[in-house]
Amino acid sequence: MWGNEEVVQLLLATNEVDINSKDWCEQTLLSVAAENGREAVVQLLLAMEGVDVESEDYKGRMALWWAEKNRHEAVVKLLQSRSVSSEIYL
Repeated sequence: MWGNEEVVQLLLATNEVDINSKDWCEQTLLSVAAENGREAVVQLLLAMEGVDVESEDYKGRMALWWAEKNRHEAVVKLLQSRSVSSEIYL
């Protein structure tokens, strides 16, 4: 779901998607989008009420960590504007 902005937008519009649901690694949609540098999808998710920017995966890594690790600077800036935990420890 993280790759196609239009598909993500359509799915979010149904109000049937739990934006904070986690995959088998306990990553949220936001975390996976950040990991893959999908700036437009990150923007869509950040605009959703209730999105958990501070959600951690099974190793304690947040979306901001993934964006920083993979050098997705635009995504890092988006997440830093919403995140309480802006320090990254790689």
